[in-house]
Amino acid sequence: MCTVSWLFTDNGYHVFFNRDEQKTREKAQLPSVYSLDETKVIMPRDPKGGGTWLAVNEYGCTYALLNYYQGRFPKGVLKSRGQLVKSLAPFKTFDDALAYLNDQDLCKYPPFSLLCFFPDLVRENVNKPALLTMIRWTGKTLI
Repeated sequence: MCTVSWLFTDNGYHVFFNRDEQKTREKAQLPSVYSLDETKVIMPRDPKGGGTWLAVNEYGCTYALLNYYQGRFPKGVLKSRGQLVKSLAPFKTFDDALAYLNDQDLCKYPPFSLLCFFPDLVRENVNKPALLTMIRWTGKTLI
């Protein structure tokens, strides 16, 4: 099971993420800097799915993906949730990220919870957990 923790400070925030490394899963690629839509992003990569579970962009925005096992798993061949995180990585606002997800056919993805951190909000309101935004795909609904 993946786990994520965070700490808000006077200067921003820290995110601590532990990826579940299944013995049958290919070893993850180490975090590297990529240019996605002209935005610098640092992220590890899943060699099989090509996506990621954690991405931080040059604007200080962080996207952290967790499985949502309580959700409804669609039937058939599913796409990697990590591709969504990779696609979201260049966005610097919650509204842009949410608009992107609303435009996707999420029925082809397993359920997930996505934690989103936006530094401008964190700096203005230190230690207020409402600034951490979570988006959840239940397998049926985006909430």
